[in-house]
This record gives sequence, C-alpha cells and structure tokens, in this order.
Amino acid sequence: MTPKHFLDLSDLTSQTVRDIVDEARRRKEARAGLPNGTPDADQPLAGKLLALVFDKPSTRTRVSFDLAMRQLGGDTLMLNHNDMQLGRGE
Repeated sequence: MTPKHFLDLSDLTSQTVRDIVDEARRRKEARAGLPNGTPDADQPLAGKLLALVFDKPSTRTRVSFDLAMRQLGGDTLMLNHNDMQLGRGE
C-alpha cells in the first residue's frame, strides 16, 4: 500500500519505495506512444488541484509539474511572486 502523504523518504519502508517505483514504471510503460499531455486512462488525480507557488522563475519545474498533473487528470493553479502579497504582509 502506497502512503497518501510523506515528507521524508526515510519514513518509508523499502517495500513502499519499491511499490512507488513499480507504479511509476507501470504508468510510464502504459504511456508509451501517447503524445505528451494526453491524460492517463484512469486519471487518478481527477478532481484534484495542485497549487504551484514560485518565488523565483522556474520554467522547467513549472512546466514539468503542470504537464504531470494534467496527465494524471488533475488541474494546477500557478502563483508567482507578482501574484502574491506575501512580501506586503499577507
């Protein structure tokens, strides 16, 4: 059983890490031949939203996470330092 959340890889058992890697490999093989951005058939993250908060420009990271989330059926919300009021006390 893969955990729902984890903060530190060392919190996981070796079997859980193996399960995560095996699932990633299975998903990658299932996508063989599909164009980038095509949603996975099972869309495991449908109805989920990933907030991407960037203090500095990060094109590769932003695009990679956005594309991965969409392939898994979810959506993204991107915020950068110009969109947020954190520096002004919010």
